[in-house]
Amino acid sequence: MIHLTSALQIEQQIIDIGDGGEYESITEAIGALITSGATRSNSSVTLNLLKGFVLKEQIHIENLNLDWVTILSEDSIVPIQASAISETLIESRRPAFLGRNQATLPTIGVLFEYDTQTARCDGITVAFGSKVRLLPGAGVNYADRGLGAYYHSEAFCYMEGLTEGGGGIGAGDVTGVSFRYCSNRAFMASFGSKINCARSILDYCSGDNAVYAIWGSFCDIYQSNVSHATNTAVHSRDGSKVNARETNVSHSNRGFHALHNGTINARYAANKWAGDGAKNCRGYGVMATYNSHIDAADLPVDGSHRGFHASTGSTINASTSSAKNCTIGYHATGASTINAQESDASGASWEGFFAEKGSIINADRSLANDCREGFSARFNSIINADTSSAQRARNNGFFANETSTIQARNSVANQAMINGFLATRSSTINARGSNARSCNGNGFRAEEGSSLNANSGDATGSGNEGLDVFRGSFISAQNSIGSLRLPERLNQLTREGAIFR
Repeated sequence: MIHLTSALQIEQQIIDIGDGGEYESITEAIGALITSGATRSNSSVTLNLLKGFVLKEQIHIENLNLDWVTILSEDSIVPIQASAISETLIESRRPAFLGRNQATLPTIGVLFEYDTQTARCDGITVAFGSKVRLLPGAGVNYADRGLGAYYHSEAFCYMEGLTEGGGGIGAGDVTGVSFRYCSNRAFMASFGSKINCARSILDYCSGDNAVYAIWGSFCDIYQSNVSHATNTAVHSRDGSKVNARETNVSHSNRGFHALHNGTINARYAANKWAGDGAKNCRGYGVMATYNSHIDAADLPVDGSHRGFHASTGSTINASTSSAKNCTIGYHATGASTINAQESDASGASWEGFFAEKGSIINADRSLANDCREGFSARFNSIINADTSSAQRARNNGFFANETSTIQARNSVANQAMINGFLATRSSTINARGSNARSCNGNGFRAEEGSSLNANSGDATGSGNEGLDVFRGSFISAQNSIGSLRLPERLNQLTREGAIFR
């Protein structure tokens, strides 16, 4: 193998910084290196921060490649004196480290921590085509904004073995960078920039977003911890993408939010990195709005106020996911789509699965037991829920309203407080082979010009009629079981509609 170190005579140096070292500050040491004629073609330098070192300076690099310099420390955490980070360097921000105008900052292998959290005192920033590499375990805690990449810049943390063996097992238990307790975004990538920092520790971030990708940018935070965010944990917008696979965003206000053609990979796997997924979010576990897309297969959002929400032409893939004990488990509105096959929305205080305003929910083989309404389609919407269960609904198990359609063949809506299956206002339900036993109202009911297929259905034990029509509706009930309003007639044609058995 031929590489630069072997082809050229590279001088290896270790320079101590701090009390008793060769230089008092990082800036002084870098300045001396440049003056001495050291470059990446003839030098490889480690700046060693001695014990007790406190960062009292802003390291500002422009139009200079310092990737041949690495900053390490003897202390596990190096304090930053916030009062010394006083110069505004970029767009009202005061970063401790700034690389701009095609600069490459020194490789940072130190975990810094602000002594006092101060507005606009940031951690590490690269801008205008600049770069920075961070080593695992490095970072800046208690910054206002932790790590920022702006205007086609890049920040990354290389983790050996992460892509080997699947699931990141090749990297063992190594964690990435740390930007905890930031007060205004842990990560921000804007204007076509990239942040590639897997297994980052970004929890307890306040401000509007913990991870923020905007204006065609990209963030890779695979297997990271972004939990307990005061507002949104992971936010991708305006054509940006975030890979947050197996990432923990639990106990935040919003877990994942894609906005204005944003994309998020939020797929889940049950491992120590993914933690509780998006459980117990105070607002939304997963939210896609304005033509956005989120892949959240297998993700649990149990205990969140709203589980999965797609609106204004957006799409969420939430197959084999869980949204138990939410206010609404799965909600698609405004011509949106949620794919939630084999998912569980049981215990919702409102709807388990709710599609409205021209939307579609695909939820075959899913559960929505013990909800106010299990599956609800309204205003020209569609729910596909074959072989699904909505038992013990406080209102209706399956409810189609305002020209909507529900496919619920071989499904169960037993013990509903009102109706097991209700189609109303020109809607359609296909409940062939389904059970609606022991409902307080009707097992199968069609109202106001609606139609319901209850062939081979079971509506025994209903408090009212097992099968009932109202205001010009139609029920097909061949081989069904359940009482009728006029039990002596096999087929009934009344002014309210028709039931054919």
